[in-house]
Amino acid sequence: MHIRPLEVGDHPGTADLLVKTFGDFFEGYARPHLGEQLFEHQHGHWEQDYRDQLPTLHAPDAGRHAAVATVADGAIVGLVSWRVDAKAHHGDIYLLAVSPLHRRRHIGYALCQHAMAQMHASQVEVVQVSTGGDAFHAPARALYERLGLTPVPVTVYLGPIWLGRDEGRSVRKPTLGTPSGGRRGATQLWPPSLTARGRGEGGLRRRWWAAGSACDARRVSHLDGWSANGRERGGRHARHRLPGRSH
Repeated sequence: MHIRPLEVGDHPGTADLLVKTFGDFFEGYARPHLGEQLFEHQHGHWEQDYRDQLPTLHAPDAGRHAAVATVADGAIVGLVSWRVDAKAHHGDIYLLAVSPLHRRRHIGYALCQHAMAQMHASQVEVVQVSTGGDAFHAPARALYERLGLTPVPVTVYLGPIWLGRDEGRSVRKPTLGTPSGGRRGATQLWPPSLTARGRGEGGLRRRWWAAGSACDARRVSHLDGWSANGRERGGRHARHRLPGRSH
């Protein structure tokens, strides 16, 4: 196995890897769990969202990095992406995926170790990883604990705005719809890190309210020591990021 930086020519194969890796999560867990309307609003174009996101993952000048794991025939079997905040000495492993046909070969572990070594060389002191609390993400949680990271439980609540009663008058509970000029897309459930078009900061449309990070465990680890700035930064992420994916 060889680990190297993500290249433009890797995008088609890496997109296929992401779809194969997370298809069971989105279609087997998220769709029935959220229900059809909410799933369509949040993740209706999840496959295309991953394809659109790939060109943005590796931009070293902006503190964004991505690497792929390849086997002897050159096939891409794993991907890790991470972000570095040099000022806060804080790193975030943002996306981790391993081909279903190549699991249990320590590829995910090697990719995380590679990302952490690169972050360490950039003076990162604390690394954060986010993943789901559902059964699909159980192997990811075991991996991050094997890496020595500490779970921090967080719960997210997601649904249409319901104002209840207003000045003594009943307000009808809203149904879901697509805002004018927008499309149903993906904020982040698990997995990470989808950026939907037409959304404001935090990936939320105006008529939505979400708190925390759904079925999410925030994980923090020391590389060289604890950074108060890094801890504060992680708190901001917990407020503004809906759950996305790892592994």
